[in-house]
Formats: sequence, C-alpha cells, structure tokens
Amino acid sequence: MKALVMSFLLILAGSLSATIHIVNNLPNTDPDFTNLSLAYSSAAVGDTLYICGSVTSYGNLTLSKKLTLIGPGYFLEQNPHTQVNTETAKLGTITFSTGSSGSLISGLFVSKVVLNANDITIMRNRLQGGADTVSLGSGASNIALIQNALYISSSFSSDHFLHFAGSNSGILISNNILRSSTYQKIIIPNTSSALVEHNVFEGPSVTVANTVFQNNIMRSGYFSSTSNNTVLNNIGNSNQFGDANGNISNIDMNYVFTLGSSEDGMYTLAFGSPGIGGGLNGADCGIFGGASPYVLSGMPEGIPSIYEFSAPASGFTFPIQVKARAH
Repeated sequence: MKALVMSFLLILAGSLSATIHIVNNLPNTDPDFTNLSLAYSSAAVGDTLYICGSVTSYGNLTLSKKLTLIGPGYFLEQNPHTQVNTETAKLGTITFSTGSSGSLISGLFVSKVVLNANDITIMRNRLQGGADTVSLGSGASNIALIQNALYISSSFSSDHFLHFAGSNSGILISNNILRSSTYQKIIIPNTSSALVEHNVFEGPSVTVANTVFQNNIMRSGYFSSTSNNTVLNNIGNSNQFGDANGNISNIDMNYVFTLGSSEDGMYTLAFGSPGIGGGLNGADCGIFGGASPYVLSGMPEGIPSIYEFSAPASGFTFPIQVKARAH
C-alpha cells in the first residue's frame, strides 16, 4: 500500500512537467521503469525522472543530457507531514558530464556528486559519503548547492569534504548543513570564487579565497580567510571569525539552536538566539534565513506530498482519508 501511495503521489505531480518518467524498483508496483539506467536512456533532453523511495539503491548514474531528477526527500521518519512511505530514493555517485548543463536533482539520498558541467543545481538532497562528497571538476561554473544536508563519513582529516579542482566560478553554497565527524577540509582556492551564505558548519575545516562568506553559523570547526574575501555577520563557537564586521565569536551553541529531535530541525534558531536578525541587513543567520530557507527533510518544491492515508483493510468502501501538502 505504501509503495502504491508513493506512485500515486508522483503521478499527481505529473502535471508540473510535459514528460514524466516514474522509476520504482520495489516489487509489486507498476512504474514506467524499475531500472534507473534504462529510464535515463529512454528520457529525452528536458525530461523529469521521479524516483520512488526504496530499500534498494538505484546505483550510479552519469548524465550527459539535461534532466531533472526528483526523489521523495530524506529524514522522512523524523519530521511531521512528509511522506507515508518514509524510504528515501538512494543513489550511489551522480556524475554530471558534458551535455548535462541545466540539470537539477532534488529530494534524493546520494553518496557522491561529481560536477564536470556548468549550470547545475543540487537542491534539497541528502549527500553523504566518503572523501569528496561533492567534487567540482576544473572549470565547472555556475553551480548552485542549496538547501542540502551534506555529511562526510571519512575519518581522515586530510580528506576534502567539498573539493574544488580550480577555475570554478559562480559557485553558490547556500542554506546547507555541512557536517563531518572530524576536521575534513573545505578549501575554496584562489583560482576559484564563491558565495557562501546561511549555512551551518559542524566539524569541517574551512579555508576560503575570493569568497563572500556571510550569515553562516559554525557550531564547530576551523575557519581561515586567505585572500580577497568578504567575511560578514557570521557566528562561531570559538574565535573563528573575530568580532569585526558583524561577526560574533565564542558563542555557546546551546543558546543558538533548539537542538530538537530531527537531524535537520535541530538547527532551528532558539528563542533569543543571536542568530535571529544577526545576519546582514537583519536577516537570520543559519539555514532558515535568507532568500532560500532550508526545507525540512528536503521535500521537493511545489510537489504535493501525501503524509497520511487511511482506507478500509479490505474492499473499496468509503471513507478514504488523504492528507497532503505542498512544500
């Protein structure tokens, strides 16, 4: 029943795009495709693949054409009003190669993203893997990394969390959770440039050049500004940012966040938090501030989610109750 409800959800969203392909590898379902690679091969430029939640990974995928890939979200069992089926759509490595410019992925659980193309949007995904969870190839530009939960599971502090190969411009890193178990590196080299704002950092060692770094909260980790940076209105648990230019240091993070029960909801600003209005021009610092606030569980934008479904145990006798909402 849960798998059928998920398929129903995705069919409802079909009106949002001209060509929709439903991908579901669960048994006893009737999707367009059960195999993601076959769905990709059959899709035309500009098509959308809706990928259903499953206990089984859909594997790796390399894109050489513009597509939109949408899953059901993540942390679905932790937050209210998400999906009846709380399984995520799991993928291995997604590689954006030449020809995939303009593509978007959202609502997926991905081990690694490799960006060898321009104009790519990575939005509302759970990205969790080993070294180089997100890897930007040399020259990759106009990349938007927005509203994601990024975790790295590597135990080696020398590994890169986000890897910039160089000559990467127009990079937006906004409203993300970036969390590591130890101090893996995020290095934006002086051969690249980026806007990094409204993120929460927990663990990584961050070194930036040619970067506007503003309205972020560093719950733990290190920060180093090398050259040609603008560092404004950030909050640190130690002296990462100093106290000039609206930055605040040595803040007890127990008073910054609610630290609630879900892995992303815990970063909601607490009552009286210095992050409330602490950003540039009075914006809130952290993932729920700014023009693109984080959405719990990475629920895909504009697509209705069925978070409650009840029907008789047998037969087709009314009443049937469905509760849904759009995010």
